[in-house]
Amino acid sequence: MDAIQSFLHERELHRPEYLGDGVYAGCDGYHVWLLTERDGRVESIALDKQVRAALAGYLGWARDLQAHDAEPKGDGNADA
Repeated sequence: MDAIQSFLHERELHRPEYLGDGVYAGCDGYHVWLLTERDGRVESIALDKQVRAALAGYLGWARDLQAHDAEPKGDGNADA
């Protein structure tokens, strides 16, 4: 069992899921844990309700920024 799977199992985290880019998530009923592995060690961040709310707000801002940046610039006239 690799280090991430061991961490998830030891802490009995619910619904462990691979999010991508080497990041895993699990929940212990209170915290949402974000996990990654570096040099054979698990690096973890425990997010409580307040931090999750702040992160959700930030993600909303980032989504809006990305949507704004994806909008076409100018009048669409290639000859301009």
